[in-house]
Amino acid sequence: MAYPEEQGGVPCGFLRQNSGNSVSLDFEPHTEYRFVEQLEERYKCASCHSVLHNPHQTGCGHRFCQHCILALRELDAVPLCPVDKEVIKSHEVFKDNCCKREVLNLYVYCKNAPGCNAKIILGRYQDHLQQCLFQAVQCSNESCRQPVLRKDLKEHVSADCQFREEKCLYCKKEVVVINLQNHEENVCPEYPVPCPNKCVQMIPRNEVDKHLAVCPEAEQDCPFKHYGCPVKGKPSNLKQHEHSALRDHMLLILEKNFRLEEQISDLYKSLERKESKIQQLAETVKKFEKEFKQFTQLFGKNGNFLSNIQLFWKGRRTNTTPTLIFIKHS
Repeated sequence: MAYPEEQGGVPCGFLRQNSGNSVSLDFEPHTEYRFVEQLEERYKCASCHSVLHNPHQTGCGHRFCQHCILALRELDAVPLCPVDKEVIKSHEVFKDNCCKREVLNLYVYCKNAPGCNAKIILGRYQDHLQQCLFQAVQCSNESCRQPVLRKDLKEHVSADCQFREEKCLYCKKEVVVINLQNHEENVCPEYPVPCPNKCVQMIPRNEVDKHLAVCPEAEQDCPFKHYGCPVKGKPSNLKQHEHSALRDHMLLILEKNFRLEEQISDLYKSLERKESKIQQLAETVKKFEKEFKQFTQLFGKNGNFLSNIQLFWKGRRTNTTPTLIFIKHS
């Protein structure tokens, strides 16, 4: 009985008439198939008893899968047919292409039944699985290992997969869904977090420091910290503190002013010492200026005095003593 193949198949009869088409047909051996009609014995391997894969026929007329006939040769130098114990002679073994075409055109049910009700010729079985909507496939999202039916893959990738990427609702950054909660609670700069001072406001994470500067529940330093008051508290409590610690604050101010006066006094004393030193230096400068002026007048009246001195020292270096002219000073 012929069955029109579903999902883009080719009529069985055509394939049986055209042996050339069988070249591209094949199936996975050692796999359990559900045949539409009961599998005839002539299509079963005489060794493994499964459907024949690349059948070869021996001289005694029995058929074997290609890998089964090779296995028999490897096991025994003189292999025997397991059916009739006849010696299998290599030159009598031939590839049974006629049987192969018949096997490849046997109809089987899709393994994904009852979801998929397709009937496919055995030679197109793998091609069908590459398109079957009920075949389990791997999710395309990186790191996802969950098998998904092909018909559900699109929805899984876009809506269900824990490894898909989605935009953070707050910072709009693309984040893998499985990491989204951690991103929001620990990383996202725009995620609203409670005020550390437990005020009623929720603040974006990156604005917490700015909020703390104006938070009504934030502890602040006493206005008299500059004078040495160590008290901290909320603004409402600091007002009460200012009134209750008025005397203490005044004492701190007086103590601060006393220390400042001492520092000012020390600065005045240091300044007086420096002024005295400056006066001494000024007198020394005047003295040097006076002496320099005298020397200038002396050299002005005796212009060749320096040149005579230079000639004298030059003569000393060359062992010749030039005539040194001394000018009598008035």
